[in-house]
Amino acid sequence: MQNLTTIASKTIEIAKEVPLILDMQLSELPEIYSLEMFEFSINLAFNKDEAIPLVLEEKITRDDTIVWQTKSKIVVNRSMSVEEKVSDLKAGHYILEVKANYDNKTSSLLKSFNVKVKPSVIDYRYFILTVVIIAIVSFVAIVYFLYKSKYMP
Repeated sequence: MQNLTTIASKTIEIAKEVPLILDMQLSELPEIYSLEMFEFSINLAFNKDEAIPLVLEEKITRDDTIVWQTKSKIVVNRSMSVEEKVSDLKAGHYILEVKANYDNKTSSLLKSFNVKVKPSVIDYRYFILTVVIIAIVSFVAIVYFLYKSKYMP
């Protein structure tokens, strides 16, 4: 048996400086009803294991009018999640915009969503109360007219 050795060579390049990249993901928005509070979260992840400061700007617009906004300075150590609560939006079409400014760069995302009118639920207590009041008023009116016709000619 022969002892064979194969040598192959290929030039590889080792990158010393990897550019800083931010990955932003927005959670799925729930079904949103007018004037009710809802929550969403933004997942932030960098491609480096170091603490990186950024400015996070979030805003919700309707017909080019800002109806909700917040701005915060945070430090992201590899990854983190930012949770927000929003309330008092009226029914209609909205756009959520998120911008992150870091290391002289900007990352952004947009999400459009609709706020719906909540289906009304009939409160049967008020319905029953209304029927009872109408019945009492009708009964009193009938008794009054019978009394008036019998005793007042």
